[in-house]
Amino acid sequence: MSDAHFHRHQMHHSAMTKNVVLELTLAHTLRMTGISMAGLILPLYLGTSGYSLREIILYFLVMAATWVLALRPAARFNAYYGPIASMAASLPLTIIWVLCIAFIDPASQWFLPTAVLWGIFIAQYWQGMRVAFATSLPPKQAGRDIAIVSGIVLASSAAAPFVGGVIAQEAGIVVLYVASGAIIALASGALWMLRGRWKRKEFHPETVPPQTIRRYLIANGSSEIEADISGWFWTLFIFIYVPTYAGVGALSSVIITSSIVVSLYVGWREEQRGAKHYLREGSILMTGVNIVRIGAQGASGVAGINILAGLGHALTETPYVTEYYRHVRERPSVEYVYWMNFAASSACVLLLLVLLALTYFFDDKTVLLLALLIGGPASFAVRYIR
Repeated sequence: MSDAHFHRHQMHHSAMTKNVVLELTLAHTLRMTGISMAGLILPLYLGTSGYSLREIILYFLVMAATWVLALRPAARFNAYYGPIASMAASLPLTIIWVLCIAFIDPASQWFLPTAVLWGIFIAQYWQGMRVAFATSLPPKQAGRDIAIVSGIVLASSAAAPFVGGVIAQEAGIVVLYVASGAIIALASGALWMLRGRWKRKEFHPETVPPQTIRRYLIANGSSEIEADISGWFWTLFIFIYVPTYAGVGALSSVIITSSIVVSLYVGWREEQRGAKHYLREGSILMTGVNIVRIGAQGASGVAGINILAGLGHALTETPYVTEYYRHVRERPSVEYVYWMNFAASSACVLLLLVLLALTYFFDDKTVLLLALLIGGPASFAVRYIR
């Protein structure tokens, strides 16, 4: 191949890669916006529908246990049909889930299967998404590209919790979840625009022995615990001080908004300074935030803590994902992502089992406070991804 031909080939490949990343980003952004609008409200919706904290934890436990069980068949699908097909297949299930939440009475026996549906589509989507992005991003500038992707997703979903809260409060849960489903349907359209070939293969988890990636599994499990505490139990804690959907949504949007600029800056500087510095600083900050959360008083106190949480997430998000995707490229991608998801889902189950046990010994507010304390060491262990 001549130099000129090689150069043209590289330019063509680079353009194709950028197009794939842009289309993946569009689909992921739409999906995350739809989920952000509705997902934040779910624990509050269950609580206001008469569920006790123990029953809310049990609902989440069914979700997480299904996630664990659905991972292996989802990984086989991912290996055989490809990551984009895996992402696309999950979105109709996601739409069915949000519509079921909208139209099935939480007191009905038919409501619990919605937790099972959540576990299935989460296993399908996130395995495909991780492999798709890891294999599409240019390795040499992954940090910058991940920062841009994160910035776009954060910017589009910054207002989503607040908008979702306002819709739920003013128009009702049904309207909120129908709107969420419509946005996720747009994500389906964006994914089907992608064209690509995937070399079909068998799924062999033994090709990535989990003991060889133990450090990364601890980091991903810890990251999941921190995310669950922030997304579910901190949300319920906020509701004690701001007992409206719109108020909780507005305070949760503060976290995302404060993350955007810092996330972009970290991605830009990461190549010069290195990921480990930002991971260390961000994990220390988030450890402190999770401990300080137990002393939050009133809306202003919650807002201040959420600003700090946004900064902590921004410091860790880009270098964490950069390291994650680097590991994916260095190993059999589907198998590595499967084990990382297995660690995350298993950690989620463990967290919920511990909190469920605590509900038999402590009142609801004490259990929420203990959950926030668990977030401290979990945030600290995120640094082990490096």
